[in-house]
Amino acid sequence: MTNEADDARATSPVLELVFYPTRGEPIPLLELRAGAAVAIVGDASAGRDALLRALAGLEPPYARPEGDERVPGEARVLLDGRLKRRRDRWRSVGVVFEQGGLWTGRSVRFNLELPYRYHGRHAPAGWRDRLEELARELDLHDALARRVEDTDLSIRRRAALARELAKEPRVLLFDEPQLGLSDAERERVLELLERRRSTRGVAVVFGDPDGYLRPFKVDRVLELADGQLRRVAAPSARPRRIASVDAPLERRAR
Repeated sequence: MTNEADDARATSPVLELVFYPTRGEPIPLLELRAGAAVAIVGDASAGRDALLRALAGLEPPYARPEGDERVPGEARVLLDGRLKRRRDRWRSVGVVFEQGGLWTGRSVRFNLELPYRYHGRHAPAGWRDRLEELARELDLHDALARRVEDTDLSIRRRAALARELAKEPRVLLFDEPQLGLSDAERERVLELLERRRSTRGVAVVFGDPDGYLRPFKVDRVLELADGQLRRVAAPSARPRRIASVDAPLERRAR
């Protein structure tokens, strides 16, 4: 029975965005299986940020089936075919937004360990060892003792990624993976995620406004327009340059 359950879990969607009409059968809008990768293109004003936040469970999703008719109903995000409690969602879904969500006034190491200490006995076993391994893989060891405000955006984003991957999530939501990273750092990050996809079955949803992920193997490229997810062709050319971003810090520790 256990093998059958494991096989079913491996072949069924880990993350789904489903529209439930007032009448009729549910309509799947997005299905993501273990090890798959999807890129959501388009700028934030077109709804990319809102979609990623909805997939993370941070706000209700606004999405509907394709077509001109406004079908009454609502969209829901499912993990393993069902709605999950907040704690279960935290363990199953990793989220890396533009800033990384780090507290200033504290060290990088403090920020890496904080969510696991907060969740106490509910934190995934072995998180300390995984954080150490990820700090090495993402070249963070020299920055662990530094205060967040003394680091650059590259370190903050890699720290946020290490923190989320240490949960061993089933799904990783990663907005603008090119932001703040050098070419070498981007290559390191994308190679790490490729290994996680192939060896651990992590499913990845990228927010990719600039179409920068052409060198990275994604299964689908989607665009959210007017609340509808539409499949689009992959970018034909890599952007010549990435705009320099001086991103402000988000939080101040008390």
